[in-house]
Amino acid sequence: MFADDLAFIVSDKDGTRTAVDGNRKLQVLVDRFSENSLYFNLKKTNYIRFHNVQNRGDMNIGIEFDDIHIELKPSLKFLGIGLDEM
Repeated sequence: MFADDLAFIVSDKDGTRTAVDGNRKLQVLVDRFSENSLYFNLKKTNYIRFHNVQNRGDMNIGIEFDDIHIELKPSLKFLGIGLDEM
């Protein structure tokens, strides 16, 4: 069995709190992977920001781990399903 797609949700109206919570959750995931001798490829990791049409503000959510910037994508595939930011 392969477990190569993983997701978590962070939700807040404040960009700073969202980034802090996202980085915290990413740390927990990396720690759990390490405890189970699994490798977490941060260079293949990215995130998407969902919003509605009325709320398209430029919320800069800088997520980094081990000096690797996690890239914001307007769309991505998760478990073979295409997702976009709206």
